[in-house]
Amino acid sequence: MSAPDGPPDRENNAMVNTFPHLVLRELVAFLAVLAGLFFLALVFNAPLRDKADPMVTPNPVKAPWYFVGIQELLHYFNPLIGGIFLPALPFVMLVILPYLDRNPDCQPGRRKAVLASFGIGVVISLVLIIIGQFFRGPSWEWVSPW
Repeated sequence: MSAPDGPPDRENNAMVNTFPHLVLRELVAFLAVLAGLFFLALVFNAPLRDKADPMVTPNPVKAPWYFVGIQELLHYFNPLIGGIFLPALPFVMLVILPYLDRNPDCQPGRRKAVLASFGIGVVISLVLIIIGQFFRGPSWEWVSPW
């Protein structure tokens, strides 16, 4: 068996160089997002509270929005379950899902198990974040946001 003579056939190998084509597009997208963030930071004020006082604890003490869902889980479950096992479940699913979904198709519309599990996870996370952020009041009691 001998090595092929000459460079590979360019007709069958539709490749595009990463630099400058992809890198330039990613740089433009990054600068556009950064400009948008700067604009939003100039237009809207940050919702900061008064200076921290160690003698006065606000009621309720809420975590940042990205942790409010876990804080809401801790309201319903034991800390071991609501603080460790349930938040780790999405990462365990990322490891297990390739073994459960053996579909070789690369189009997202045909990957029903992946889309369903991701969609259910996003909906559950959003519901917990919205409940914890807007529907919890003093002593973590259920309150109406309006």
